[in-house]
Amino acid sequence: MREFDDHYEEEYVYLADLTDTAALISWGKFFFASTMELVPDRKIHLLDGQHGRHTSIGENCESYGPVDVEVRDASGTVVRTVRVVDDTFTWVTGLTPDTPYTYRVVADPAGSRRVWADGPLCEYKPQIKELVETTRRYTCAFRTFPSLDASVPLTFAVVGDTGTGSADQAKLANALEAAIEARGVRLVLMTGDTIYRSSGGTGDDDDEWLMTYFQPYRTLIDRIPFFPCVGNHDTGETLLEGGQGDALTLYDNLLVTARFLTARPGRDASVTRGLFYRFRFGSDVEFIGLDTSKDQLLFGRRMFQKDPGKTWMRNALASPLGSPSWRIAFSHHPPYCAGPQHGDTNSMRDEIIPRCVEHGVRAFISGHEHNFQCIDSEDAGRRVRCIVTGGGGTWRTGNPEQSTNGFVHSWGGNEGTHFLIVTIAGASMTIEPITAGGMPLALADRQGRPVPGPIVVGR
Repeated sequence: MREFDDHYEEEYVYLADLTDTAALISWGKFFFASTMELVPDRKIHLLDGQHGRHTSIGENCESYGPVDVEVRDASGTVVRTVRVVDDTFTWVTGLTPDTPYTYRVVADPAGSRRVWADGPLCEYKPQIKELVETTRRYTCAFRTFPSLDASVPLTFAVVGDTGTGSADQAKLANALEAAIEARGVRLVLMTGDTIYRSSGGTGDDDDEWLMTYFQPYRTLIDRIPFFPCVGNHDTGETLLEGGQGDALTLYDNLLVTARFLTARPGRDASVTRGLFYRFRFGSDVEFIGLDTSKDQLLFGRRMFQKDPGKTWMRNALASPLGSPSWRIAFSHHPPYCAGPQHGDTNSMRDEIIPRCVEHGVRAFISGHEHNFQCIDSEDAGRRVRCIVTGGGGTWRTGNPEQSTNGFVHSWGGNEGTHFLIVTIAGASMTIEPITAGGMPLALADRQGRPVPGPIVVGR
């Protein structure tokens, strides 16, 4: 925390993306008034020394001045330095695959050379309007992805519908961090709804992202890349939400354009209308992120039903990047869902799942419903195992009693939040739902009979 005469500043760094040879590193800060109230974007310009500023984080954030982004190898030797003047992010390229590095952002590189976000981190307590100093510090470390021709086992995490900003979300985030450290997780998939109206805003201002993303996952996002998708609370699909401003802010704060607009080996994207992208992890795994949101509440069609997303999706599902053994699709809305609130997304079930079956997509991961469900597609041939995991910030207390065209293998999560740990090794994928207490989530079938975990998907 940095103290000034009329306000306080808490600085952030985050690893926005990672490939086998490059890392996207970003930095920013949140502003707090002398009364310790979080300063909204529209009032930042009133602070002394910040005239003209209207953003604090993200791709479109005004520069905080020149910085040097330094990347060091395991011996501590600086192997890359990038001078950044007009932005608050940069790609650092020319790195070695599957290699550990550390990094730091050095402000005022020609003068004091102050390290950005150095020292103990502070946690904001909005109920008492205090920035409380903790014993934690940023790690600022990462391991590049393996090269595209390397067959490497992968463990990744999945968390969905996180954006409540609640104590339950924060508790689950702590359990997620413990699992990531213990299990060697390399990346995190997010299944949408990064921020809700109930969290204190609609999601179209930077300050609203503090309690829903940047603080809960703060000591994860400086070292593990999070891969997002767009939920109904991130667009104009849900009544009373912030509309397309939410989606634009998601693009901005998660650096979507910087991440996906420029073509890179092992990647492919369409982000001009809807968020569609795919990326490889080594030679064996391809992830395909689909935008299943609507552009408006009434009469809106889903983004994958309209070009350019429609054409991109069909081409991506039909033509793998390389020859991956595992193809995994993910989105916010589930093709199959047994409730208690949401049912099947018919357009996905009819237009996406048959293509997944035909082209070797073995698993489809989604959110939207605030529980866990494992549902097999109804196709008579090679089935797709569909996973619903939307319990990252809250949960539904009811049972999944709606009808679905899929076969419900197991479900759980009506007593608390959860996330997934997924491991791919050779011909099997193991899916483990984990509670906020760090324990395996209890699973049952539709009749309430216990189903042993974990869930295993064969190739």
